Amino acid sequence: MFLTNTLEPVEPQRDLMLPALSNEVEEAQAVKDKPILVITGNPPYSAASRNTGAWITSAIESYKYIDGVHFGEKKHWLHDDYVKFLRFAQIKMEYVDRGVVGVITNHSWLDNPTFRAMRVSLMKTFNKIYIVDLHGNSKKKERSEDGSADINVFDIEQGVAITIFVKDGSKPAAVMRSDLRGGRINKYTALAEGRPRIEDMHKLTPSAPDFLFIQQDADVLAAYQTFTPITEIFKERTAGIITARDQFAISFTKDEAIKKINLFLDEKTFFSDMERLVIEDTRGWSARAARIALRADPSWRKSIDPILQAPFDVRMFPNDARLVDWGRWAFYDKAKAAPVGLVLPRKLDVQGEWRHVMAVDQRISHHALSVKEVNYFFPSHFDGSENISIAFRTWIDREYNTHFSSEEIVGYLVAVLHAPAYRRRYVSALRTNFPRVPFPDNVASFAALSELGWQLIQAQLLKVLPKPPIPLGAYLGKGDHTVETVRYSPEEEAIWINKSQRFAPVPQAVWQFHIGGYQVLEKYLKSRRGRQLSLDETTHVGRVAQALAFTIVQMERIDEAYRAAFPAGISPTPPSRARPETP
Repeated sequence: MFLTNTLEPVEPQRDLMLPALSNEVEEAQAVKDKPILVITGNPPYSAASRNTGAWITSAIESYKYIDGVHFGEKKHWLHDDYVKFLRFAQIKMEYVDRGVVGVITNHSWLDNPTFRAMRVSLMKTFNKIYIVDLHGNSKKKERSEDGSADINVFDIEQGVAITIFVKDGSKPAAVMRSDLRGGRINKYTALAEGRPRIEDMHKLTPSAPDFLFIQQDADVLAAYQTFTPITEIFKERTAGIITARDQFAISFTKDEAIKKINLFLDEKTFFSDMERLVIEDTRGWSARAARIALRADPSWRKSIDPILQAPFDVRMFPNDARLVDWGRWAFYDKAKAAPVGLVLPRKLDVQGEWRHVMAVDQRISHHALSVKEVNYFFPSHFDGSENISIAFRTWIDREYNTHFSSEEIVGYLVAVLHAPAYRRRYVSALRTNFPRVPFPDNVASFAALSELGWQLIQAQLLKVLPKPPIPLGAYLGKGDHTVETVRYSPEEEAIWINKSQRFAPVPQAVWQFHIGGYQVLEKYLKSRRGRQLSLDETTHVGRVAQALAFTIVQMERIDEAYRAAFPAGISPTPPSRARPETP
């Protein structure tokens, strides 16, 4: 047994004061240089890896290529320590005819699309890969089959998996998987008893483009892969804005934003008082430097702009590089004239339904749709022209012999992504990457869905709200308008914000309606706990209730039109015509 850094070759340095340590370094390096048949362990999980030496940094590059083609990802988690340990183990196995690697690691690499080249690489080296996903991811709010809490085997938030990689020269190669959910003791007991057995595992069929190590319906997935990726429909997209200090930089009103910044700049406000403003220095931002720069140039007062912080929840923020870390300024300046855009996450890190899309017409926070995933903005227009790719524009004009505007295309996308039949059938695939969208054979079906989608867009932007038979969400009761405890009463169809004031009527389906990871009305009101609601805010709650009620009805209409366009639930168009060819 040797104490050494596995990930880096160590040049022995003679230490006359510690000869035993010097000998250990020499012997450890000698062992690492020999053929190794068995590697096992629980490597550390650390995205902020300190193992940044030249050897492992170079070795990890192979996880960015599939058949010599770069995977095209700018942001990924390949530099996590456990990934580097897997790469070390794989390299050692490439020098022997037979060997085995057994590790317990973060389970994200099994289904995150940015690990696809890594999965392909591992399948080329190992003949058999056995996976036991132990789940327990509190960040994803994982649940057991019976709905009870799914507990981690360790005292950590990140879910884990045991993987055994075997190299024995057998053919064909196989990836096998089993899942253990439930309580910690139940998981310990199953593993101690040797469960799951190999014969009880499910054989996976990882396939392009993401080569996921999860169970999927092969026929449904094959159909879904013929659809057009939404990333090939739009030319440009960007992630939402990250302030790195939301409690300071995000405000409910413009006046509040100005007040916060003035307090930040006040000569009487010492840096020791920054804690009450929830301000901390970050790697690329210093409070002291920001104060100096802002005092020298007070133009920040003109930069207070709206930002979508959550569904239907528009806040204000200083759109200024001296106060915000990642404002995506170049992108949003070119997209600000877009009449509409879509918010979408790339993948889901939570269980449950896929309901992660919304129409917007302004800047978005990176958690505008869900707090667990980074959300992306796809504008209809960019830099003065439509944000539709040339390949898709050529295809759709030829396919339907009609020139649909970019707004009509976005309307169609919104409709399909809100169709319950589409969401249910492709939920597994929708969890793993940006959506793919089918297109009908006839122009009438496209136009019908586009119109329904555009009506829904107008409601989500609160521009056109069909009046319900009974006005929803009226603000009732006398009081000081302070949000104390948000409580819903099904019997009264009322949302109470304190002991005497409420919004009613609000049907239960409207109250429970989710967009992305948020229960919309609950999120809006709970985020204002302790505040007095303004007249605009109380009116806004009623308008949002009407928009959600319309959305529920409109989704039923969309589903009917979607089923008529795709009777089998999938695109009847053969793959050669189902999507445009990307040059």
